[in-house]
Amino acid sequence: MAFSKPPLGEQKAILDTLSPSGYVIAFNYSWAGPELFDCTYPEDWQQHYHSRSMWKADPITLWIMANDGQKRWSEIKLTKMNSLMSEAADYGLTYGVVLARSKRMRKSVLSVARPDREYTDNEIQTLAEFFDEATRRIDDKFDLSDKEVETLAQLGAGQKITDIARIEGRSEAAINKRVKSARLKLNQPNTLA
Repeated sequence: MAFSKPPLGEQKAILDTLSPSGYVIAFNYSWAGPELFDCTYPEDWQQHYHSRSMWKADPITLWIMANDGQKRWSEIKLTKMNSLMSEAADYGLTYGVVLARSKRMRKSVLSVARPDREYTDNEIQTLAEFFDEATRRIDDKFDLSDKEVETLAQLGAGQKITDIARIEGRSEAAINKRVKSARLKLNQPNTLA
């Protein structure tokens, strides 16, 4: 599945500098997937990880699902799953930091890696500032209302405009107007997109 890459602009240089082994960044992740996504981890690692469905036992993924904030990978202690981290180190993903932020039932995530040493507190602060600013810019761009998000989720689940209107006690025109507003904010050519 292809995702749009986040528009990071000149700020991407910060990310590239602080993640010599690569990064994963995802904005506004929900049950439907992320709105924007990019991964620069080594291709061999990505194939290894996905072919074995390693996300099921990934301590970083589990931490992301349960938390907001930031943490060094080495501080995430899930002993039965730490063999995955040993395998990741074979691909240069030895030390890392994960950052997670939630807003309106969606999560944005940044995980960065390096092969040589732990991240310093100053580097983590720089990453947090970069990530918070990028998240804010993207949220401003995609500033969907809670009702727009809810309606898009209902459409994604297979409900029709008529069903949504009936459930909410609104007119189909009102629901269509909400969908059109969301579509324009997301810069999409049609409702399906």
